[in-house]
Amino acid sequence: MGASYFQSGLFASAMTLSFCCHAAASSLPESSLSPEQLESSLRNEQDWDWIKVDSGEWVKGRVKTLHSQSVEFDSDHFGLIQIDWADVVYIQTNRPMSVMLDGGEIVLGRLATEGGGLLVGDRGIRFERVVGIASASPRERDLWSASVSIGINFRSGNVEQKDFNSKAVLKRRTVKNNTRITYTGNYSESNSVVVASNQTAGVTHDYRISHKWFIRAIQAEFYRDPFQNRDSEWTVGFGAGYQIFIPQIWTGPSPQGRGSNERNTSMWARVRKEP
Repeated sequence: MGASYFQSGLFASAMTLSFCCHAAASSLPESSLSPEQLESSLRNEQDWDWIKVDSGEWVKGRVKTLHSQSVEFDSDHFGLIQIDWADVVYIQTNRPMSVMLDGGEIVLGRLATEGGGLLVGDRGIRFERVVGIASASPRERDLWSASVSIGINFRSGNVEQKDFNSKAVLKRRTVKNNTRITYTGNYSESNSVVVASNQTAGVTHDYRISHKWFIRAIQAEFYRDPFQNRDSEWTVGFGAGYQIFIPQIWTGPSPQGRGSNERNTSMWARVRKEP
């Protein structure tokens, strides 16, 4: 019963966080305007961020981040989606964003894409110099996002079975820092006898140094499963990562795309407490 109470309290906290992360997006209706007229009208749109992909489709919503050559886009219609940066032919934000360049410089401004290049405010920047993009909002809550899922299953018959499971992910991201907190819990009863009860919680924090190098300052995980003879198990480590780009000529988003790979070096320590 103690484990059940702990899970319920955590679910309530996670659900509260999720209400602060609501955003909206939907496909742009068909328009008789030419592409040039449409893009010009969008520049005057103050409520949304806009992205156009190489298929000609437009979506609106909120640009969350650009990380590992992928744009995370928060859409009320599609949910939280990933768009390959190579597929983006136009991007516009209605609010200032923070852009980190390969030398460590951070530039602030609203984003647009013109002539195959990125425009941050009034400053043009080569795409290959961009390390990451994130919100430049001074409000702390705008840097956080969360997702929560809860499952409950009751079965009756010869055996009375009750299953509960939950998963929560909480993320805080800036142009240099990426923090991720996760929780997973499972609990089952059969004929009022507990047959499964396990919990996993983890936290990671990455710090981007340059275009290729990042440091994983901490990666920690807690695991508990008395039925597997694991009263409490901690895994703690740190590491560094190096991003390798496959040589290509790239001057901006293009349908041809580009390749990348990441290599990581890490050190870990594990401590287990058995009942």
